[in-house]
Amino acid sequence: TQITGTVAPAFGLPDWTLAVYMAADNSLSGQALLDLNEMEAASANPDVNVVVLYDGSGNGDSLIYTIVHDNDSAVVSSTVIADAGAVVDSASHEAAMNDPETLSKFLDWTWEKYPAQNFGVVLWDHGNDVLGGLCVDGGRWLGTAEACASMNGFANGSGKIIDLVGLDLCWGASLEMAAELVGSARVFVASELEEPDTGWEYSSVVGRLAGNPNAGPEEFGKSIVGAYADHYSWVGYGSMGAFSLPLIDVAAKSWDELANVLTAYAYYEYGAILSARNATSGIWSSKPDLIDVSSFCYELLGSGITEIARLKAVNLRDGLVDATLANFSGYAAGGAKGLYAYHPTAGGYDAGYADFDAAAEWRAYLAELENPSPRAWGAAGETPQALNTTGPYTFEAWLTEPDGANVTLCYTDEGTWTSCEMSHLGGGRF
Repeated sequence: TQITGTVAPAFGLPDWTLAVYMAADNSLSGQALLDLNEMEAASANPDVNVVVLYDGSGNGDSLIYTIVHDNDSAVVSSTVIADAGAVVDSASHEAAMNDPETLSKFLDWTWEKYPAQNFGVVLWDHGNDVLGGLCVDGGRWLGTAEACASMNGFANGSGKIIDLVGLDLCWGASLEMAAELVGSARVFVASELEEPDTGWEYSSVVGRLAGNPNAGPEEFGKSIVGAYADHYSWVGYGSMGAFSLPLIDVAAKSWDELANVLTAYAYYEYGAILSARNATSGIWSSKPDLIDVSSFCYELLGSGITEIARLKAVNLRDGLVDATLANFSGYAAGGAKGLYAYHPTAGGYDAGYADFDAAAEWRAYLAELENPSPRAWGAAGETPQALNTTGPYTFEAWLTEPDGANVTLCYTDEGTWTSCEMSHLGGGRF
């Protein structure tokens, strides 16, 4: 059956519209049909719309469904919506799921046709980490930064903040993506590790929302993590987290501050930084350049690095804890505390990493770590600062040419100026 458009409830908007971007033109085509049937198995509720852009492994098989409840687990019987070429090409009947323009069109069209009090977006497919991308079609991946740009563009163009962004794919929970979506979305749900091919259990995810349509985005995010934990409690590497993006914004500022300190100290504290990095394992054997951010902060604290770097690491670690609404880690996923970030062992970065605006300070740190050079205070527009706030106060500074130099600290206490000599600790640090 095909219908055109939809009609909003007469007495106000429904509670939720969930837009699922199902890129299944690959090895997951069979699983996509199973997941569509799982969505249909969930209880129906007129206050919850589930709209799916489906692209399977065949030619000309791209369709837009609105999910309709039934109990037949073998046949997808949901309503197919005619979009008049707004999203799916009307001649080829194919949607290029690796094209950010397709994602943009789908979000715009779905929001126009199915407005609701809350709008959720789920990206469904394989995942290839923050650099490799997601939603593969024809051998090409939709870039993570491209997907973020589409969602940011939707929010800016429509004036509607996306209430929840969910990634039903492997290696999706990056700090980079979460930070990129700040201001355009409220809650971010993703796995830091691999997902089983079966992915989310949609009869539970959709069913829980249908049973509690008044749930806000934070509650729905927690519900998704709970459903995943219930379904995959037996999977040792299981991982799923839900994060408040307004609080990720706070954590991202701490991330920048830590990056700035590590950049400034890369030359003088190279050994300590490298020790902390080497002690932080990659999140997966095939992903050695991706590290759990909280674990890296923990290793910095024990590395002997300068106190100001330790303070910044604590701020970032605590900020991520505050931003975490729910987190599930399987019995063999102890290093997965929520979000990872890109950090090659000896610094430097892939050219594609330049696409992430939110990682600009981290990128500068990675570049400095690859080839560190001596820096003096003021080189990056900084001035010495107290490392503690309760006293006695401790200050640090350094010189690029310290031999024979004396450094005097001048300070005022209620208008009375005092000075003292600073001791040379070696390596230009005073």
